[in-house]
This record gives sequence, C-alpha cells and structure tokens, in this order.
Amino acid sequence: MGLPKYPYPVDEDIDFRDFTPQVRVYNQELQKEIVKRLQRFLEDEEKQDALNHVLIATLGSDARLEKGPKSTMELMVYHKGYSDINALVLALHEFTAEREEKEGKKLFSAVEVKDTSLDRLSLYQNREGRVFPGRVIEGRPLLGKEDLFDTAVRTVCSEFTTSRTAKSYFDALKTQKRMGRKRMLVGSNMIHGEQAVHYNLKEGCAYYDGNTRGSFKYGPIRFLQAALLVDLMRYARAFPKKGPVFIAEMPSNIADRLAYIETNRVSNLTSEQTRDLANCYQYFLLRYHQSQARYNRGLSVTEFDRAEVKERIGAIDKIVKDPIIKI
Repeated sequence: MGLPKYPYPVDEDIDFRDFTPQVRVYNQELQKEIVKRLQRFLEDEEKQDALNHVLIATLGSDARLEKGPKSTMELMVYHKGYSDINALVLALHEFTAEREEKEGKKLFSAVEVKDTSLDRLSLYQNREGRVFPGRVIEGRPLLGKEDLFDTAVRTVCSEFTTSRTAKSYFDALKTQKRMGRKRMLVGSNMIHGEQAVHYNLKEGCAYYDGNTRGSFKYGPIRFLQAALLVDLMRYARAFPKKGPVFIAEMPSNIADRLAYIETNRVSNLTSEQTRDLANCYQYFLLRYHQSQARYNRGLSVTEFDRAEVKERIGAIDKIVKDPIIKI
C-alpha cells in the first residue's frame, strides 16, 4: 500500500467543514502507513526489542491531524535510560534517508529524543529558553511503550508546577501567547531582523513562501494553540494531581480539545463560543492549506474575504480574552 492521497483544496469555494474531516483522515491513514513501515523496518533490522523500551510518537500538526504534504513528519522518541537509544535513532535516520533515495521524499525529517528520567521535556532539544511543552502534551503515540507518554506529560506538568523552572517556563508560555496575539492582529512580525508579512488585512492577501511568510499559520492558528497551552498549564498548576491526568487523556486535535474541555465541564465558554472558536480555527486551517497548495503551483499570494477574516480574528480575540478553562 502506498501513502494516502492528500485532498488538495483546489476549489476556492470549499467549506472548511468539508475540508478538515478529509485532512484528518489523510493524516490518520498516513500515520497508519508509516507505523506499518516502521514495524517492518525494525523487524528486518532485528531492533524489534527496542519497542519494549521506547515510544515513537509524532507531534505538532501531524499529531493534531491537520498537516498537509508540504512538510515532512517529525518524530519524538521517548525512553527511560535505554542503553541502545543512539543505535535506534541512527537506524531511524537511515530508514528515512533510504526512502528519500528511492522515492524522492523523506517519510519524516527530525527525530528528537527525550529521556524521561533526565531531560527537561518542556524544552526543545533541551535548549534553555526554548520552552515548548506542546511538543509533548499535544503528541500522538505511534509505536512502542505507550506508558512513556503518560510519564512525559506528568513530567512536563511538574516542570510547570513544582519544579524550580515553574515560574520561568509559565512566563515564557504567556509571552508566546501575548506575541501570538499581536502577530494575529497585525498579520506580521520580525524574523531574523526583517519584517515578515504573513497576511495583509487591508489588501485581503495572505502570503506563503515555505520559509518566513506563513499565511494564517503565524496568526490565528498559532495564537489559539498558545492560548490553549497557557490554560492547560494553568490548570496543571492549580490541580497538580488531576491536571496531568486530564491533559494526558485529552485528544491532540484542537477542535477535539475544545469539545473535550466542554464535555468534562471545565470550560468557561458557552457551547456557542466553543463551536465558534473551533469553526474559526478550522476556517483558518483551510486558508493556510490553500496558501500552501497555491505555493506548490508557483503562487505565493492568496486572496481572501477581508470582512470574514477580520470578523473571525475578532471573534477569536474576544473569546480567548479570558481563560478557556475553569480553575
């Protein structure tokens, strides 16, 4: 079986309610196929025993079931003092390099390794100042020892609650949210000393170049993700025992997360606000995919309905002004 076919949003009139379920299925089928290939590869390399000691998970847009084909999958490998971890990671890199040589594209790109007994799991590549807990708590286990995921989530929560890093990490997360809101409202930000314009609300144009200009990804999409992370870590800080359990059992998809929060009766939002927030997120997700699809055809600019985009950005800003989750 080959990789699944991506539902390119070539129809400019496509509704996000039709598109996002298709993207979800695409990501689910893609991950199933990659798991099959990884299992076969590990068996051939006599590394099947590694799955008794590690967990291979995906993260980011893959875990949220919203990725398009433009970006390759990123993997997170969790372990707890596994002695052969370096050999396993080397084998994973060889596996994806072999696929690239045969088929022209990698199955996945980066592989980040986390030792749950030693590493700071909230940090990207253990780099101080790179606080990204979502890389863990939004993750999706693919293959191996799944209890390591619960361990990882609990560790992240402890880094935001009882650890000496708690205040600085939480402050960093709140800064990301604040900067994300500003970027959402103006459509641009400074990257490497230059102004990167992602979309222009006056002209009704979104820009995507596969590098610094990211259309609506670097606006409402990232802002809502950041807002949810702040609220989840605030919940973990308020409830150190039940918070990690609540977070570990939460689905990765953003719309599913909002529904999960409402179903568990910890939402500050009305049902209408929950629906509106999910709809706005999925609307901008579609617009982002359309920018990527046009870029694949050599077009870096995508026009949009200025009134609708402004209305939806305003709705997100108003709804997320106060915490989504009750404390």
